[in-house]
Amino acid sequence: MAAAVRRAARIGDVWVSSMNPSFEELRALLGEFDAARDGLPPAPERPTMRECYIGQTLESAVSDVRDILYAKYRTYQSWGVASSQSKVEDRAGFEALMQTKFLVGDERTVAERLRWLRDELGIDHVIARVRWPGLSEEQALETMRRLAHIAARL
Repeated sequence: MAAAVRRAARIGDVWVSSMNPSFEELRALLGEFDAARDGLPPAPERPTMRECYIGQTLESAVSDVRDILYAKYRTYQSWGVASSQSKVEDRAGFEALMQTKFLVGDERTVAERLRWLRDELGIDHVIARVRWPGLSEEQALETMRRLAHIAARL
């Protein structure tokens, strides 16, 4: 994937990461992007895409979406999607994996992750996927409302 990121840096002006890299993998890939853009104009944006679900509490958020996202990412893995070093093995390990890749939690937790993405990685645009098969429309709408509340404070 690093070669694709370097190519995007050389021939484009922005690279949008998929949702698969962990936050630390994203840091390394952005380093590749920056190194390949050396001597070129700065990228006008620094976006990332992330799965996002904001519940009333951290525990309820994880409980609400763990099985849905687990099934989704197991399916991706079965198709050969390999844009991350992290592998989806079992449900217990997946919950820990969720914390390294996704914006899933209560408002405080998600706000902290968004601040970290902004302050540590320079992310200035987050494309949040808030709806997936198995998640109700009302849950997605509530996440959008909570995300708007967080964004207004960032």
